[in-house]
Amino acid sequence: MTVIFLFLLFWTPALTSAQSTHSHADRLPLESLLKNTIPDNSQITLWNKTEDITLTSSAPDSLLLKKGDSWYKQGETDSATLYFNILYHRYTEQKRIGNVDSLLKGICMGALNRLGVIHLKSNNNILAFQYFLGALDLCNETKDKSYRISVLNNIAIMYAKYMDVEKAYSVFCQIFEDAIQEKDFYRASFILNNAVSCALDMKDPEKIRFWVETAKDSTLRAYSFTRFATGIGQAFLNRQARQYSAAESAIKAAWKDIPLLEDSINGFASAHFHLGNVFLEQQKYDSAVYHSEKSLYYARLHGNENLIRDNYRLLADIYMKEGRISSYIRTADQYIRLLDSTFANTQYLYLKDLEFSTINNRNQQKINALEDEKFYNGRIIKMQNKVIGISISVSLIVILLLLYVWRQKKQEEQKNRLLFEKNAALLSIGRQNRKSSPAEAAIGKSTPSNMDYNQQQVLINRIQQLMDETDLFLEADFSLEKLAKELKSNTSYVSHAINESMGKNFTSLVNEYRVKRACQFMAEPENKNYTLEYISSKVGFKSRNTFYVSFKKYIGLTPAQYLKISDEENKKKAGEHS
Repeated sequence: MTVIFLFLLFWTPALTSAQSTHSHADRLPLESLLKNTIPDNSQITLWNKTEDITLTSSAPDSLLLKKGDSWYKQGETDSATLYFNILYHRYTEQKRIGNVDSLLKGICMGALNRLGVIHLKSNNNILAFQYFLGALDLCNETKDKSYRISVLNNIAIMYAKYMDVEKAYSVFCQIFEDAIQEKDFYRASFILNNAVSCALDMKDPEKIRFWVETAKDSTLRAYSFTRFATGIGQAFLNRQARQYSAAESAIKAAWKDIPLLEDSINGFASAHFHLGNVFLEQQKYDSAVYHSEKSLYYARLHGNENLIRDNYRLLADIYMKEGRISSYIRTADQYIRLLDSTFANTQYLYLKDLEFSTINNRNQQKINALEDEKFYNGRIIKMQNKVIGISISVSLIVILLLLYVWRQKKQEEQKNRLLFEKNAALLSIGRQNRKSSPAEAAIGKSTPSNMDYNQQQVLINRIQQLMDETDLFLEADFSLEKLAKELKSNTSYVSHAINESMGKNFTSLVNEYRVKRACQFMAEPENKNYTLEYISSKVGFKSRNTFYVSFKKYIGLTPAQYLKISDEENKKKAGEHS
């Protein structure tokens, strides 16, 4: 399942498939909540870090909203929640006496939406959904079409979060048209981004192609979200056509817009995830693992549960194809755990949506609430049975996999030998001389940001030729500056070319060559008595730990395992000749 990258919860619009004109305010448990959190007096003192702020019952509503919004943007959600709750308390008091101010309705609408966002980000999803419904009621009462798009977007995001992707997609399609009619192209770009995300999750090339074509409109392409989303969408279409170079180029082009996004962390997470899929399909497993782990790191920073789950699925696929069974078991188990948790929440969200779409007035709501409670209890029982069944199935799978791993351990020595032979064969391939192309002369006139593909390839060929034909990298102090000097270039060009074309940094490149030279050294019979510390320093590593980690990463065996198998092979050859 591809990742749903939902960058903005407050300003990114969405729709629900069924619109309602009734109010859900009495369903929100805020009045009882406020009684427990807000003192029953005319003055409230809120302490936050080094600042004391005093609020009185006479403070203007707009000022409270501004203060709460200020704390929200600083990440102080506890302080922001208190301000927004005070506003809602004022609204309920006015509503109780039948004197609701229209301005307060609009302010409370924003407060409820913000409260929903806060609780959604903290995974208090049921309460978040109720806040969004309350905000939607106020949007309908005030006939605020613009803000209604934002609230409906947040509701659709919850559908997508709980894997009801088709419903979320239909919502995004509908409010995209609403935003266009309102000529709110800034918000329309966010909606387009979310629609592309859902289409990617459904793996539907036709839907993705539709949005890529729609995004060609110059007005929409003026926004970074549009360019980023369509770049990722185009990369998916290229992958479907097995045009992997084009897919990488599309993602790298989209990469330029990530710093412009409000949610750049999630942007990096999404880009790395899609690059991981590209490299997996090319069977470049090391690069696929690298990008998937990067994506997982950013997804955890952002708290994107869907992306965390999808990365575990991607890593499990990679490890299975590599034959790394223990790693596969670990990641597959984590993926299943996350899948189970979201599956249960999906059913509950579906129930709330069913309730929301079928109740048409307050009197009918009370009758339907009893029926829904009965229906919900039945769903809970069914879900418990499903969870038990899934748990038993997972347990059996884990047991079978453990038995399989136990059998595989017996064949570990044979696999290590095969891996040794594979690496030995790769190391025995003769070095290829690389010829410089006429484009080489143009490199010096370019900057790292505008070097075209041919120029990068010329520089990469020169780098590889230098590394293959000289022993400069064996020097412990070999640096990027020395490499650039030997190439008569500069560090910016060299670093950019290595990162962009080889998918690795300078240190990884040098360590890879040093490990290869260590393998060649250990393969010589006369070197069998040398210690690993000596070999490590001979090929340029400053520390034994770095040598061990790099050797294991590039060869798949520890230096000791490789040296042991190499010595056995040499003895075997010596016996055959004798």
